[in-house]
Amino acid sequence: MASSGTRASCDNCHNQKLKCIRDPSDGKCRRCLRLDKSCNHSRAGRSGRPRRLQSSTSMASITPASSLSVSDGVSETPATPHACRLTSISALTDILDFNDGSNPEIFTADDMILVGSGPMPESGFLVQSNADQTIKLADVATEPVIFTRLSEINNRLQNCNARIENLNSPIKLNLFSSHDSLINLDKGVTLVESLLVIGQSYLNILLELKTTAERPYDLNISAAHNIEAIDLALSSEGSHGEGESSQQQHLDLLTESLFPTTFYTRVLDSSTSLMVIGIYVQLTTLWDLMASLAISEMHGGTSMLDLGPAEGLRFGAYAMDDGPMQALVYIQMVTRLLTQLDRQLGLSPTDELHHQLQNHEALLRPRHIQLLHTELSDDQYQGSKRERLKQSLSITKIIMETCG
Repeated sequence: MASSGTRASCDNCHNQKLKCIRDPSDGKCRRCLRLDKSCNHSRAGRSGRPRRLQSSTSMASITPASSLSVSDGVSETPATPHACRLTSISALTDILDFNDGSNPEIFTADDMILVGSGPMPESGFLVQSNADQTIKLADVATEPVIFTRLSEINNRLQNCNARIENLNSPIKLNLFSSHDSLINLDKGVTLVESLLVIGQSYLNILLELKTTAERPYDLNISAAHNIEAIDLALSSEGSHGEGESSQQQHLDLLTESLFPTTFYTRVLDSSTSLMVIGIYVQLTTLWDLMASLAISEMHGGTSMLDLGPAEGLRFGAYAMDDGPMQALVYIQMVTRLLTQLDRQLGLSPTDELHHQLQNHEALLRPRHIQLLHTELSDDQYQGSKRERLKQSLSITKIIMETCG
């Protein structure tokens, strides 16, 4: 057996760079015994690593199961709890600096809490940079109840959309072929009412969202303050002596008093904006149905005036009991809403969209409906109806293209 200071392999194996396997009985190389050669072990040279394992103070060699001794200057450190507990949300702090204000629309001062030194809480998202400071990131999900309600309303809207599409297709096919082929529009009246209820359900949620105003807007105070303007606007609809400009002034005052633009200065989530777009796209269908009702009335069929008010529908703190007025104010409100949101949503071109929205709103004003009975012949109305339908489709096309 090789003594201390000699090579681990014999000279023959070392020269041939072969693995030297010793016989456990006498300690000689098995290859040398088989070849009947002398088995000599020379001293190890200064160069090259020694074949014999020696004790080392390398940290890599220190393991709990290691039986090797270590020097007195090195001791094994016991395992400690993780100094940093990360989850999918708190791990974002490695990427984003929530203090630099680079994402003001996503995170605000209310979304993050700076916690001073103290005991580590049992739950939460923690990033411990040192022993004196701990940063806690509050839950990012906000208003879960609101988004649950939005999801429910979205399902109702989709169901209503499917029913409207099934009804609207034969209307478009038969509207211009023959007046005798007009279908019964009673179902259309019901769908208009359903759409108004769905729209109001969404608006109630929209009004609950955070705004940039210093204090939340109080609907009840606003409606009480503007009750004279509301009554004046409603009474003006029944008068025939006022001009169209005066009527429009009252309508604008009514819309402004019930739906001030401060409501829509901040949208909580992009999904709410897309929801507004989805409801507006259905306004084009709403207009088609109501215009069809006007044609039907001219021929003794169902009238737009037969449009009953949606039960329980409230605009602000004021309940309207007139169906056509509900539809008119609803369209005006959505038009004003989109005017405020079009730049935030990236709708393009903004001026063209705003102009078409104004034209679309004007189509359902009571005076325009009255003109159908007095100044327009059947042929003239059919021609203007085609132009209005084309205009509605162009608005829908702009919105759908820009919103993906």
